[in-house]
This record gives sequence, structure tokens and C-alpha cells, in this order.
Amino acid sequence: MKTSKWVPIAYFLAFASAAAAETLYTATPLGSLGGAMTSGFAINAAGQVTGESATPDGAIHAFVYSDGVMADLGTLPGSSDSHGYGINAAGQVTGSSGQQAFVYSNGVMTNLGAATTNGFGINNSGQITGYGITGIGLSQAFLYSNGVVTYIGNPLRIAVTLGQAINDSSEITGVSGSTRFQGDPFLYSNGVLTFISVGVGGAYGINSAGQITGDMGKGPVGSVTFPPGHAFLYSNGAVTDLGILPGTVESVGYGINDLAQVVGRSGLDSRCSPSCFRAFVYSNGMMFDLNSDLANSIGVTLTDARAINDSGQIVANGAGQAFLLTPVAVPEPSTVVLISAAGAVLFWKRKPMRIM
Repeated sequence: MKTSKWVPIAYFLAFASAAAAETLYTATPLGSLGGAMTSGFAINAAGQVTGESATPDGAIHAFVYSDGVMADLGTLPGSSDSHGYGINAAGQVTGSSGQQAFVYSNGVMTNLGAATTNGFGINNSGQITGYGITGIGLSQAFLYSNGVVTYIGNPLRIAVTLGQAINDSSEITGVSGSTRFQGDPFLYSNGVLTFISVGVGGAYGINSAGQITGDMGKGPVGSVTFPPGHAFLYSNGAVTDLGILPGTVESVGYGINDLAQVVGRSGLDSRCSPSCFRAFVYSNGMMFDLNSDLANSIGVTLTDARAINDSGQIVANGAGQAFLLTPVAVPEPSTVVLISAAGAVLFWKRKPMRIM
């Protein structure tokens, strides 16, 4: 069969498109509160990060990192520790301190209620989800809104339910099952809890469109059969397996932005050490190792990425350090360059003119 002269052009355009899809990032270390460990868990639209960091005396405190400065959020009265898990556009933070869920706003840390244990997600209206211990002695997801805590039960059985993330439409995602570590991902919307799948897994991030990421265990989910522990994207009732990085066997998605970009980690086994994992970003149908996409050297391996905002900024962790990854502006190949390259390919394919 004669090969078309357009094939080389198609190859070139495909290569250029794939190259343009991968983003480079500058990595900025967040520092610490004076101790040896920092972990970042959430980021807002302004690039502010919250998480936890060790203090000089060895305690762990929640922080907010903003414009190069890390601020200690302190603890609830009577507590020695705190952890920041969610942050909204106003810089309000939710988390836990002394086994109590809190909201931090305008410099004040407030207990959400005696029965609340952890606050994991907060939306731009200040609504919070997490979990607490109810009267039946089990962990139950909650919605905190205007000072009122409403618990979300599992309609199918008495079981543990954890709220992990909440969007601006008050939709909540999380996990519900027999234990905190074995359950089913769910979506709670308009007062109804719906399971995304049945099988070991969880849901950890939700965007404004109700798209969800997390991980799912082996088993059929609609038309997709998931291997053990693969990250997923749930959108409009359909579940997509995001796959794994080369050389790994499982993955989990932790955060998702409104562009449906997902961040998380991919590794050998959830029971191995953190060094077994590598942080990833999933964008335009492809999973990329963030360690291969850094524009500057940081001297450590990024083992997990926890959150991504709509500007593409990512909070990631590695070797006890937290980093803010910011996309580097890399211009896509211009039309002129593409046309010139295509012309060069065509010229190369032409036969030389015979001179009579």
C-alpha cells in the first residue's frame, strides 16, 4: 500500500499536541512552623494553602500559607494539636483540634460542636462537611451550615459515613461502609445519599459541577471493571478509570478543580511506605508524574498531590515537606511554526526535479 504524503504531518501534529498538553511547574517549599514536618492538604483560588506543621516543641498545628508566609492557627482551648484540612476563597479553614472539628475565621478558631470530630471540606459559603460521633456510637458525616450541624446517615445500613468534600451547591462526597477504611464512595445532594459504586474505595474531592474523584476497588461500575485501587473521575453518572503511572499498581485521586483536572498519588501498594508513591496530575485524558514536570529541582520526590485550584496550582508533599506548584507559562506551538514544520515535511517528501 502506498503511504500518504500527509502521514508525516499527522505524526508531527499529534506530537505537538501531546507536548502542549503537558505542563511544567515551579515548586515553592512552604517551610514550617519551626519543626521538621509539614503537610499541605488544601488550596483555594488565591493560592492559599492549609495543612499541618510541626512546631519547635514537637506539637502539630494547623497553618495557612499565603504570599510566602506561614501563619500558625493555634488550637482550640485545652488542645495541644490542630490540623487544617479545607480552605475556602475567604481564607476560612476547617479541620480538627483535640478530636473536635473547628472553623477558623477572622483569626478565631471555633468548635463546631461537641459531637463533631473532624472538618474535612468547606465551601465558599462557609458550609462544612466532615464526621462526628453520633448517639449510636458510629462515625457519621455531617453538614454544618449557619451554626447548625445536620448528620447524614447511610440509608442502606447502620455504618460509618465520612464527609470528605463539599461544593458551593452544598453537594457532599465521601465514603460510607463497615469501617473508616472499607466502604463505598457516595454523593449527597438535595438531601439524598447516592452510592457511586459498591466496593472498597472512597471519594475525596468534588468540584462545582458535581464531578468527583477518589478511588475504587475491584469490581464492575457500570460498564467499567476496576482493578484494585484505581483513581476515578465521576461525571454525570459515568465513571472513568484514570489508570496508574508506569511501574505502579494502584492510584487514588484526592482533589479536582472545575476543569476536571485531578491530582493524587500512584504507587505500589497502600500498605508500603510513602516512598513507594509518586504524585500525579490527570489532565486532558492523561496522567502525568509531577516529578517529571518540575521546572526547578527540589531534591525530594513528591509522593502525593492533595488539591488543585482552577489556575492549576497544586499543593503536593514529599519527604516531610509541602510544596506549592505553580504552572509555568509555556507557549503552545504557533500556527506559523506548525505550518513551517509541515512545509518542511512536505519538501522532504518531494522528489528532486530533473533538469533536462
